[in-house]
Amino acid sequence: MHFLDIPKKVRWERIQKRNTQKGGTFEFKVNKEDFDFMEGWFEKPTTLEIKNGYKVSE
Repeated sequence: MHFLDIPKKVRWERIQKRNTQKGGTFEFKVNKEDFDFMEGWFEKPTTLEIKNGYKVSE
């Protein structure tokens, strides 16, 4: 498992950039409402879940 522990503000900035650039992997635009909605569903992995994985922090 790879877990990117990046602050919400930074993630939103990256999404805005992705929405604008529409690179090769772009599928759809993510708006702020959808971003905020999904934030409520996300759960950080537990210590046991990440035990043999990688955590990347900014």
